[in-house]
Amino acid sequence: TQHKESVDGVPDACHVSGYVAPQVGFEMRLPSSGWNGKFLKIGCGGFCGELWTERGVCDPALKRGYACIVSDMGHRGTVLDAVWAYNNLQSEVDFAYRATHVVTVAGKAIAERFYGRAPKRAYFVGCSNGGRQGLVSAQRFPWDFDGIIAGAPAIEFTAAHNHMHYFRLWADALGTDAAKILPDNAVELLHQSALKECDLDDGIKDGIIGDPTRCRFDPSELVCTARRQSQCLTK
Repeated sequence: TQHKESVDGVPDACHVSGYVAPQVGFEMRLPSSGWNGKFLKIGCGGFCGELWTERGVCDPALKRGYACIVSDMGHRGTVLDAVWAYNNLQSEVDFAYRATHVVTVAGKAIAERFYGRAPKRAYFVGCSNGGRQGLVSAQRFPWDFDGIIAGAPAIEFTAAHNHMHYFRLWADALGTDAAKILPDNAVELLHQSALKECDLDDGIKDGIIGDPTRCRFDPSELVCTARRQSQCLTK
């Protein structure tokens, strides 16, 4: 444990780092004063392997008085590294569902010991793999959290329409000569054209397409012609 003073508006806090056996690492931030009585577990993206407190993910929560915890989900690596999973059943189980639960149990106990009272509410927030963590927690350990925000959950990791689908898209986008079929300016043109066509489908002009499945934007409208040689796409 160590004490960190206030920096850039983030209140001073007690920093606690440790692990749950056999190897689920975690790091926790507990505001030294003004605790709101609530506990927050923040999920991890990609294949995790990192403690995202160093990215400042707990800072907004600390400013609002939350005790905040993150974990590496049972292994060390990078968000795009999955080598750790090879012939490593324990780490696979930790990543699949166990790590989020055991770190939450540990974090609540640490908060109770530090403040002398148990958290009155517990919440989870995460996106991508973090969203998957939230859904798994709701299914397997519904008593862990009073509320869960599961953004863009990356479910069915091994299914053809998830990771293998991504690989196919990358291969198609790069082409055989590893040159981008759609350069960045073409992607931006597609993006802005689709927004122009479908932004108002929910009655609000906010730069968001409310229901992409109902957007009837036709990219062929952007094909270059003799009269249109800029802001257009080749066939």
